[in-house]
Amino acid sequence: MMAGNQESSLLEHLYDKEVQLDDVKDKKSQAVLKKVLKTVLDTAKEKSPAFKELYRETYYGGSVFDGLKVNSTEQEFDLNILFKWKAQDLEVVRLGEDSRKKNFCFLEITK
Repeated sequence: MMAGNQESSLLEHLYDKEVQLDDVKDKKSQAVLKKVLKTVLDTAKEKSPAFKELYRETYYGGSVFDGLKVNSTEQEFDLNILFKWKAQDLEVVRLGEDSRKKNFCFLEITK
């Protein structure tokens, strides 16, 4: 039974040192991200009336914001900038142009 306790202790040690995120570092990284992103978005809205009109929200997704991030990689964030427009005001262009990303395209605003 002693081997089980040693294995448990080893797993706990590995989790604490290699997997678990440092909460202080994680919170600081997220605060920096949000501050930088706010500055970028505010500047984009100031410089571009179209951006200001079309911007809807920022969607924060991925392992960090889903609470699944582990300490195995450097800090990185997944987020999407969501815009408000109607499908009929967009045209798909350059679909499959990049041979490495055949499913990628650009959306051109037609209105």
